[in-house]
Amino acid sequence: MELPKYITNNIKLSPQKEAELYSYFEKLKFKKGEFLYEQGSVCRSIFFIKEGLARAFYYSDSGKEITGWFALENEFITAFDSFYYKTVTNINCELLEDTILYALSTADLELLLEKDHDFAKIAFNILSQITMNIVEFMGTLKFQTAKERYLFLTEKHPQIPQRVTLQHIASYLGITRETLSRLRAEL
Repeated sequence: MELPKYITNNIKLSPQKEAELYSYFEKLKFKKGEFLYEQGSVCRSIFFIKEGLARAFYYSDSGKEITGWFALENEFITAFDSFYYKTVTNINCELLEDTILYALSTADLELLLEKDHDFAKIAFNILSQITMNIVEFMGTLKFQTAKERYLFLTEKHPQIPQRVTLQHIASYLGITRETLSRLRAEL
């Protein structure tokens, strides 16, 4: 397991501390179509994706699936509100590919936070990365056209259109599949 570069660039750990940090992460393997967490459950871990792809989504009042975000290799994902407050989530996290990931439980994160200042800084960086991804996406929804949102997605994560269905991408962008098809034809 490797810590993402944005963490190790900011916080240098001794080999002993790095080994200790890794000992708190549990390696897990999932098949395509399985869920990390589901609506109505409490998400008790934060996940680092080594290989694979995850999709976080929720249901609108009318029952329509709304994709909130995707997480790729070297990214973290969790149901932030559920993980932090230990409450049930309204978010589902489906794995779109066979996935290998590392899980850090809430309890282990709390131990790490109490144990060492460097571990607390790492936790802050992880949670900041998750939060910034959500904030960045919310900004694109509010201030960009559908075309601009699609271009943003393809520039930031060019592999998503190759690995994700058009329906999931359209849902993520807040447009219909037909609109997405027209946009792709224009580009």
